[in-house]
Amino acid sequence: MKVCPKCKEEKLLSEFSRNSLKKDGLQVYCKACVKGINFSYYQRTPDRNPQRRKFKEKACELAKLFVLSYLKTHPCVDCGEADPIVLEFDHIQQKKYGISRMVYAGMGVDSISKEIEKCEVRCANCHRRATAKRSGWSIRTFESDALGY
Repeated sequence: MKVCPKCKEEKLLSEFSRNSLKKDGLQVYCKACVKGINFSYYQRTPDRNPQRRKFKEKACELAKLFVLSYLKTHPCVDCGEADPIVLEFDHIQQKKYGISRMVYAGMGVDSISKEIEKCEVRCANCHRRATAKRSGWSIRTFESDALGY
């Protein structure tokens, strides 16, 4: 248990974010108080919002270009389809985030690249087939579900 100096409440350690620079390895304020502090900061500094938005837009654009260039040089591993419009990342290893989510969150190219290393590039059709096979799905399964068996 730890007391948050902002709200003066005793809370579980899980309610504090990690901070390796602190002696106990945790942030000073609880997650709820930090959320309130951050919200009020954004409210107090509206003049910086356009800068934040521009920075995020630029980061998203860089990430999109990186992913597109990657897909242009990596065709589907199953059928060889090379059209980036229909190519997807199929996570083979445990995924941390989906690639699209990372791109639109404005995450860095290094982070996205590390996540892509856990993937194989497949076209949409081959991706569905591979997922169905890995999950043990079959046409028979879907037919019996539809008929209520």
